[in-house]
Amino acid sequence: MDPGLLILSLVAIGFLVAAYAHTSVGLGGGSSYTAIQSIAGFPMGAIPLISLALNLLATILGSANYIRGGHFSWSRLAPFLLGSIPCAWLGGLLVLPQFAFLGLLLASLLGVLLRILLAPFWPLRETKSSRSVQPLTWWLGGIAIGAILGFVAGAVGIGGGIYLVPIIRLLGRGDAKEAAACGTVFIFINSAIGLSSRVVSHGWNTEATTPLLILVPAVAIGAWFGSKHGALQWSRRGVERTLCLVIAVACLLLIRKLALLSGWMS
Repeated sequence: MDPGLLILSLVAIGFLVAAYAHTSVGLGGGSSYTAIQSIAGFPMGAIPLISLALNLLATILGSANYIRGGHFSWSRLAPFLLGSIPCAWLGGLLVLPQFAFLGLLLASLLGVLLRILLAPFWPLRETKSSRSVQPLTWWLGGIAIGAILGFVAGAVGIGGGIYLVPIIRLLGRGDAKEAAACGTVFIFINSAIGLSSRVVSHGWNTEATTPLLILVPAVAIGAWFGSKHGALQWSRRGVERTLCLVIAVACLLLIRKLALLSGWMS
């Protein structure tokens, strides 16, 4: 077998598994897609385009299953979208320093992972009052958080949901499945805006993005079954365990990528 085809086949399997795991907890998988492509040696200019395009595909399927399951609410997501939409477009126009951003991303993910591991000793708030009232501070805070996540989504090629899902949980604005539903719709919209911005400003590299022909079916299969199981079948405890596993894997992939970029690993 052609070595290039073998590598691409292994990447496709990795994408299928990543899509299943991420969409089961309301994510698109952009962070894992980006890390896998980097390790496999994909052209740097193509990585954000491929990640955002596959995020779109994964979250289209994921959104359908979570909405069908009755877990999604526009009012819960609206403040984040108001901030994220314009900033996702601006982020898509820029190229950020890769090493610095990945370091911040890793630190943030480690913080989220620590919070999940401490959950049994520090229960997440889900009181009726905190979820039903929409004060001005909630809207202003949501807009500010959405602006940051949208900018990162457009600039790096991830959807931002890997931050939003635990943020919604930490703020007591929804349970695990409600947060996952908001995350998948948020990623879809940010990915669409970020991808459009990149295509308008940098163009579409057809040759560099030809792996999509193999990666699209892999992500479609993983996303459909992952979101279906996460939205309709899995227990809340199962969803939270999967989220913990997904973040842990993402951290390991980012550590490896940082080591490669810094020359610690050859």
